[in-house]
Amino acid sequence: MNRRSVIGASMGRVSILALAGLGSFGVSLGHSAFIGAPHDILHQPLLSGVRHLGIILSPEFMMFTEGQLRPLAYVLLAVVRTLVGPNQALLWHLWLLAWHVGNAVLVMALIRRLGGSDSGAVLGGLLVVVHPVGAQLVNHIGLFY
Repeated sequence: MNRRSVIGASMGRVSILALAGLGSFGVSLGHSAFIGAPHDILHQPLLSGVRHLGIILSPEFMMFTEGQLRPLAYVLLAVVRTLVGPNQALLWHLWLLAWHVGNAVLVMALIRRLGGSDSGAVLGGLLVVVHPVGAQLVNHIGLFY
């Protein structure tokens, strides 16, 4: 196969994953029930911007998270929160969906590399993009402590 057909096939597989992700999470894209609540994680002053990264990466942050320390997730939220307001539900849903589809693409690439099967790689990517844990993360950001 020439390079152009390989790139086209890869883009086709990524498009399948993106459409499956959008189909799975599309019903929640317009809803702000889980993101727009005043008690939601996005309204926490500590996550309001990059100026708080030192605190987020400190040992004292574990008290804030009730022992559920996941500093990289909070760092990502703080960085994006610098650019996107907490009430912009559609942008938050799209960002989380894109992150999830990106992870599915990485799984697909890994399966293809290790197994050599295109169909197995697409199936593995589809399982990642539509699994229930992803639906909870994309649809219900309130799972963050």
